[in-house]
Amino acid sequence: MYTEEEIGALRLAALHYELDAPDAWSILTAAELAAVCNGCGPERWSPGKRRALTAALKRYEACFAIHDLDYEIGTPRTIADKRLRANMLRVWRKDFGIWRWLSHAGRAERLAVIPTVFAAVVLGGKQAYAAGKEDANEQ
Repeated sequence: MYTEEEIGALRLAALHYELDAPDAWSILTAAELAAVCNGCGPERWSPGKRRALTAALKRYEACFAIHDLDYEIGTPRTIADKRLRANMLRVWRKDFGIWRWLSHAGRAERLAVIPTVFAAVVLGGKQAYAAGKEDANEQ
């Protein structure tokens, strides 16, 4: 779904937000990552539908790309999902600042937005993760 230039921008965003990522995030070429990272939403969705959802959740796009990579390289799902949630919180905290983070309104927002987005990404990714495991077992 991504071009090599877009992967470069996602890598810069990951650096800016100090996101946690597997070593493959830095080692793989942009072309290799572009083949793996497909944005937000399950693979059975059309590219247009995935692009629309990814655009709506643009703030977390680098987090989703890292999560896609985690699933692709076989990171245990629980670890990949914990990394996604932690990365999303890093983005939120950096974008909105410590005072909003500590405020009641900020806490309420984090408790409403991040779990909803996280659940959507994880539920959408379960099928892709299971398919990747099946492919690995066939080889």
